[in-house]
Amino acid sequence: SAGRSSASDTTSSVSEPDAELEAAVAEVRDEYARRAVAPQCAGSYSFLNAAHAELVFDREAGILRALARHLVTPLAEMSVLDVGASTGISLAFLAAYGADSRRLAGVDIDAARIEHGRSQFPAFDLRATNGHELPFEDDGFDVVQQITMLSSVHSPELRLAVAREMLRVTRPGGLIVSFDVAETPLLPRLVNRALSLGRRRAAGAAAAEVSPAVRLTPVVPMGDDELRRLFAGASVLEVERLMPYRPLVERSGQRLTAILRGLPGLGMSLLFVARKPGG
Repeated sequence: SAGRSSASDTTSSVSEPDAELEAAVAEVRDEYARRAVAPQCAGSYSFLNAAHAELVFDREAGILRALARHLVTPLAEMSVLDVGASTGISLAFLAAYGADSRRLAGVDIDAARIEHGRSQFPAFDLRATNGHELPFEDDGFDVVQQITMLSSVHSPELRLAVAREMLRVTRPGGLIVSFDVAETPLLPRLVNRALSLGRRRAAGAAAAEVSPAVRLTPVVPMGDDELRRLFAGASVLEVERLMPYRPLVERSGQRLTAILRGLPGLGMSLLFVARKPGG
């Protein structure tokens, strides 16, 4: 299908592994390993966690609206690459919307997640690889997306290399879709802090019995300026703030979350859509 290449294919970007980039990839892999065992993350990303499910569905609605506005290729005919795909769940959403599973591909640095995804979604082209040397031909995909991946990359050099690869494998006229963490506005952080203090006081001595948290590296917010720099040369179609502050959603009731969602400019995530020139 579109965008695929055999193991013997070569691309214009393939070169000898860069030691600094590989070291940066190793740092990301180590951080993912810490998150996998961190007690504070347990259950956070399960769809049985109502807060997580609500935020994911907010994200998916935003991406689907953007595709409806800007996609030139019919949904059933579009080829998509997800960079940082994990098990391929975001691709599965696209398949549910009507995309052809045989045209959906994903890469991730976690080989175990890719293997799990292959067992769940055998029609997808899922590959374990780094993001700075994508094993796909030039101009192969109608849409290339990343969802909360770039914010986990602390190395500016690696972020830029991944973004350049994303652009390389996007066909002329195709879309770059980025959904990632942005700088959180002051108001939701203050409200969340107040709720957190109240709950800690109520918990009392019970907090001492909880397993100690694993120290995690904070993510790097992906603002408008940074995304424009990373995908320089692409025509920006829209930049939209979405989704309330995740810790606040987890700590507050649905009524407060709905109020915050309705206030402009308070979204904690940025949906960035750009078009590659040509086509």
